[in-house]
Amino acid sequence: MALYEQSLLLASWGLPVFPLKFGAKTPAIQNFSSRASRSPAAIRNMWFPPMEDSPAPFNIGIATGNGLFVVDIDDKNGKEGSATWAALEALHGAAPPTFTVKTPSGGRHLYFRVDPSVWIPNSAGKLGIGIDIRGDGGYVVGPGSVLNGRQYVREPS
Repeated sequence: MALYEQSLLLASWGLPVFPLKFGAKTPAIQNFSSRASRSPAAIRNMWFPPMEDSPAPFNIGIATGNGLFVVDIDDKNGKEGSATWAALEALHGAAPPTFTVKTPSGGRHLYFRVDPSVWIPNSAGKLGIGIDIRGDGGYVVGPGSVLNGRQYVREPS
């Protein structure tokens, strides 16, 4: 599935999307957190250059906050986030099944919903080594996106 179509699918699932530079994690637009959208018309305006009939090649960003946060489990650069996550689940119980994306480096993004009035800040390593939280004002790279020739892939539920 092409990245533009994937962005529309993610938006139909209630995820606010915006374009990232292709092959990168960097937003391709300014003010991504306020411009991320679930609206097909708004997404088309972000993906299609003026006067063009085909979408620009972008990766997909998913804005977090406003009731959506992502647990980013990193297994790279000496971080063993999966081991940290397993230890947290052993102490506190397993996390509920959720939308999960495998990252090119072997990590995972676990998506969770909370009441939109609950403010969840971004953090790095506060829950343990290799565990980051993407909350209000943050974002993650969406499934289908490509980094270093490898794809972010949605895991079966």
